[in-house]
Amino acid sequence: MTPAEVQTKIAQHFGISKNKVHTYSQPQLLLGGKPAITAINYEANGESLQVLFETVSINPADPVPAYQINYKLPFSRENAEQLKAAAIQKYGTPTVNSYPLQWCANATNPALCDSGQATLKVGNTDLSLEDDRYVQRYLQLLDDQRSRKPRL
Repeated sequence: MTPAEVQTKIAQHFGISKNKVHTYSQPQLLLGGKPAITAINYEANGESLQVLFETVSINPADPVPAYQINYKLPFSRENAEQLKAAAIQKYGTPTVNSYPLQWCANATNPALCDSGQATLKVGNTDLSLEDDRYVQRYLQLLDDQRSRKPRL
């Protein structure tokens, strides 16, 4: 899904106009300086949704993937209980059933999902879906670009 499609879906989901869903851009330093949407945010009445995009790629034609989605409700015990119940109903039994609740494909540690995969976490009144493979790819690209042989 492109950032523009994400913006449209958020507006449809919350029943608002698209101009209430804010986008944030910055030059893609590793992609020839073309502007790129790096984040999309919607916030109203203490409820917020943020989608972060990984804009760094070797190939400028690559699609811009979302690497993190954050959803938050105002804090109350009722909101915390409802968010936890909704997540369990939608995603099933958590892979890691401690705070924060976590859903993932692999968890070799009983208290933590393995790195290198998408992980859904539910805290008190916040839910986040993060795929750290994109962060690791970004760090590897930076290392590759900055790597130099010493000329002693």
